[in-house]
Amino acid sequence: VAVCVGYDEAGRISPLPGFRTQLLESDPQSVARARTRVIAEKVGDKVTVKGWEHGFLPYADNLVNVIIYRHGAGGEEAAVVKEEIRRVLVPGGVAAIRKQGNDGLIAAFSNPLEELENGWVLFTEPTRTDTDDWSHWLHGADGNPVAADQVSRPPRRIQWAATPLRCRSHDVGLSMTGMVAGGGRLFYIADDGPVGMQDHQTHELETWMLFCRDSYNGVLLWKQPIKDWGMRAWS
Repeated sequence: VAVCVGYDEAGRISPLPGFRTQLLESDPQSVARARTRVIAEKVGDKVTVKGWEHGFLPYADNLVNVIIYRHGAGGEEAAVVKEEIRRVLVPGGVAAIRKQGNDGLIAAFSNPLEELENGWVLFTEPTRTDTDDWSHWLHGADGNPVAADQVSRPPRRIQWAATPLRCRSHDVGLSMTGMVAGGGRLFYIADDGPVGMQDHQTHELETWMLFCRDSYNGVLLWKQPIKDWGMRAWS
């Protein structure tokens, strides 16, 4: 997930190929022009445009991989924007900040930012040391189902949702048969076939896939078919 703060009419409407991008813009006329370009360039499946008020970034914590910050932020707003950038970035995520008009924002970061070409600097959100991977069925290879994670708490909200939203469970194999997580990625095996249709004899409708998603925002990164799996393999 990428977020571009500030619309550059002379630049590309989709500056980061391969990302799902949202453009935030405070000027209503610029929002309208940007949406017109999205439609004209037929990139509406990858780029959205949202009207935005200065300061607060309208995203959940740890959701965004890349931020491109063109909008100027000075005075008291600079400190707010800096905290918002850090709040919404995933661990290891990056924010490219245009120098022009952002001296206050750049100064708000405690450490010097990496210099880029053409008047930009780069901030990288540090990776966390208080989270843990779950690489095996029972956490690790030792079979001890206790993680070293210090961040997990009882759930208070949904971070993201993804398919399958409905699963098989009665008189057939489960639609999801395994899940592990590591390095900011979530891996799981799931039946990608139609949930509401069943063939108890041949199980030809089962379509087992290995999925990989971004753990923080749920974006599907890739999926690969698994042929020898499910009821065809087990029955």
